[in-house]
Amino acid sequence: MKRLLTTCLLLLAGLGMTAAQAATSSAQASKLMDISGMSAQIDEIPLMIGMTLQQQQAQLQMPDWQLQTLSDALQAGFDPEPMKADIRAHLESTLDAADAKVALAWLESPLGQRATELEGRAGLPAVQQEVMRRLQTGDEGDLSAERQALIERFDDATGASDMSVEMVMGIQRGMLTAILSAAGAPAEQLDAALGQIAGARGQIAAAVEAQNQATFAVVYRDLSDAEMKEYVAFAESESGRAYHQAMLSGFAKAMEAAAARSGEAIAAAAQ
Repeated sequence: MKRLLTTCLLLLAGLGMTAAQAATSSAQASKLMDISGMSAQIDEIPLMIGMTLQQQQAQLQMPDWQLQTLSDALQAGFDPEPMKADIRAHLESTLDAADAKVALAWLESPLGQRATELEGRAGLPAVQQEVMRRLQTGDEGDLSAERQALIERFDDATGASDMSVEMVMGIQRGMLTAILSAAGAPAEQLDAALGQIAGARGQIAAAVEAQNQATFAVVYRDLSDAEMKEYVAFAESESGRAYHQAMLSGFAKAMEAAAARSGEAIAAAAQ
């Protein structure tokens, strides 16, 4: 028995060493975030928050000084640099170096670069207008059944809609926490409000999935079916799924941490 226990301990120690040796490096994680566009997406979050506050200013019924305090707290909480650091650390601890290498090879391939370039255009007004037109009219006449199936498989494999839902809900939680904290609301009210957000997940997910798939249809329309199949094949591969899952879970954790920082900032400002 003693020899068996010793052998098991040695095996566990060996596995621990193997895992440490296989961990994604900080350089790999940073490169993945930059090449994939994740870093750019994180950089845009404070702007999105600012635009949302401006759009909802009338509903919030706050004086300008209070709205500015709220904006400052949210901007501080969702500071891109700590968020990127959190995601980078998560990738280092959860993504195997071999999977990171495969993902980097894909992202640096001609098709990977082309796909990333197309993805970078998703925020252009013309693209957004076409996406909204499709959503409002339900017009998907230019999509074959095969193409629609590829888009659905891509969304499922990458976790793109899941990531978007976490982003939307994370921002909502951060903003709501900041607003109620500034108003001095009791903890019970905050818990109830956060519960309402959680209860709306299904509705949010359905809307996000529809928008994402409409966006994919527009953004990737310059890719042939053969090229889209190749992209989906990477996304559905073991390394592709590991890469996207690590990105998704890291993003979700970073959003939660940012929401917590926002709440702390607004509470400090209200004192």
